[in-house]
Amino acid sequence: MNIFLFLSFLFFGTFFLGKFIEKMRIPWVFSALLLGSVFSFFPKFFLMDNLKLISLLSDWGMYFLLFMIGFEIDLREIKKQKGKIFKITFLTVFLNAILGGVLIKIFLNYTWKISLLVGFSFATVGEAILVPILQEFKLMKTKLGQMILGIGTLDDIIEVLILGILIVLLGVNANTHFHVGTIILSLTFLFSMTYVLQHIKEQESDFRIMGIDSLFLLTIAILFLFLGVGDFADSGALGAILAGISLKTFLPKKRLSIIEKEVKAVCCGLFAPIFFFWSGVQVDFHYLFVYWRLVLVIVLVSAFAKYFGVYVIAKNNTNLKQIFLLGTAISVRFSTGIVIIKILLDNNIVNKDLYSIIIASNIIFVFLIPIIFSQFVNKWRKEIV
Repeated sequence: MNIFLFLSFLFFGTFFLGKFIEKMRIPWVFSALLLGSVFSFFPKFFLMDNLKLISLLSDWGMYFLLFMIGFEIDLREIKKQKGKIFKITFLTVFLNAILGGVLIKIFLNYTWKISLLVGFSFATVGEAILVPILQEFKLMKTKLGQMILGIGTLDDIIEVLILGILIVLLGVNANTHFHVGTIILSLTFLFSMTYVLQHIKEQESDFRIMGIDSLFLLTIAILFLFLGVGDFADSGALGAILAGISLKTFLPKKRLSIIEKEVKAVCCGLFAPIFFFWSGVQVDFHYLFVYWRLVLVIVLVSAFAKYFGVYVIAKNNTNLKQIFLLGTAISVRFSTGIVIIKILLDNNIVNKDLYSIIIASNIIFVFLIPIIFSQFVNKWRKEIV
């Protein structure tokens, strides 16, 4: 397989298929996951001499996606959110973890620790999928739009904590060649650097007058510094997230939006499609036919947890239409959850059966939720603004 022709095919396929699925309110980058799922039926297409390179590019895609998630998390803004957002988020996360964990334990007989850990991935909110819809219907500044984004952001922080715990566990247990002292020093450095960068004042820095190209180079250098230090503890993923969180407050505000757009262009335009394609390739549809009932149950249970959590917390001061739309919106799953299950698969903590089932349930949500949400927003628009 010629790697350059392969990448050309992948990017062309993602582009043209992406244009088609965008009409259904589905982000174009999701087309790479669909292409990968198709090519999972043709494993001989991939020659062994290029597997390591594709896997490396896929890892870079994961790191850039986590970096972008870190960029989107604003801890100061989260502190300002009303209690309702916190209550809905924690209730839905708890319900998904418990119900999802029980399902995995019963059907697939994983340990309780792994079952509950995967159950947390059911709670993820792919708010990035809904942003284009919220923008099109001018709902970004409305109460509903802010609730969706607030829950999605707080959910990201919880998932980051879960991801951090997962990475630390993997670093200590799965990689015995790492010394515990090295792991502790590595993680201490990461969190210390995060703290230091967040507390450097913009007016005391010359970065506000630095050229965009130089500032972008510095941004990438800091990202790779965090990745390199994190790698000593097998915590590159955590390093990527912390780098994003740090740079969000470290970079001058006037330059942040420009740098963020450039990083997003590199991520979504180059590395993310490779990551999603490779994630799709590793789906084994044999397990989907065997466990189709479990896939359906996971979809129903995850949706129930979201709708129930919203109803219990918001029923007293929110009408039923807004509750339905909010529950529908936060049911979409396409974010950190994929990264979590991918890390578990790569470290042989879970098998392809569970990985394939989780990806399949995500695919169902990503296709159905944007369509359902768009239709009802268009129908009830005057009543929810």
